[in-house]
Amino acid sequence: MKPTIIGCLPYGITKFKNKIRKITSRARPFPVEVIIAELNPVLRGWGGTTLR
Repeated sequence: MKPTIIGCLPYGITKFKNKIRKITSRARPFPVEVIIAELNPVLRGWGGTTLR
């Protein structure tokens, strides 16, 4: 049985990184709780679709 190779296209990674950069930008002075609340759906969605 061959192992499953997990990965995604470079464009998908770039899009994901841009979303993270936008949320965690230093120009947005929000409390950590707000930033984490915004990051959770992005991280869960990306992990759920990419790491299947």
